[in-house]
Amino acid sequence: MDVPVVTEGLVRQLREGYPNADLVYAGSGVLVVRRARDGVVEGEHLYSSQRLDSWRPAAGGQALTDREQAARLTEQLFPVIEELVARERADEILGLLNAYTGPDIWAELIEKLPDFDRRIPAEYPSYVRSAYDQRHHDATATTTEFVALGDRVTFSLDRRENRWRAAYTKGG
Repeated sequence: MDVPVVTEGLVRQLREGYPNADLVYAGSGVLVVRRARDGVVEGEHLYSSQRLDSWRPAAGGQALTDREQAARLTEQLFPVIEELVARERADEILGLLNAYTGPDIWAELIEKLPDFDRRIPAEYPSYVRSAYDQRHHDATATTTEFVALGDRVTFSLDRRENRWRAAYTKGG
């Protein structure tokens, strides 16, 4: 799932909904505008149209176009939206991993996950690289770590509870 960007249409909706509209991340890569009169949209509040007012030009200055406003909002909100999308994708993956009951989790599930083709970084411990390289020979969920989601999330198998967990890192 790609990280969504703020569009000119969303900026127009925010402006038209002033001052009672919010830009919301609604999940599944979707950004929507929530207006008070449209009912409740579940999601993560990102920006209020009231704050668009703070970008009005000084007296005599040139107003920003919707495209410029959208680009500015996208740049400002990208790290937050990227984090929300990464967590959403990681939660989906954890659900798949924890629901799996077959004999070969590597071949049937893990290798098909998004971004799995990214190589494990050289600084990872040798036992991780070794297990990663030999996954075809011992594909029974014994490898404790793999990296996905562009190095933002590390998944590990908690042997005590026999549950997969996710650890998040800040994007660079």
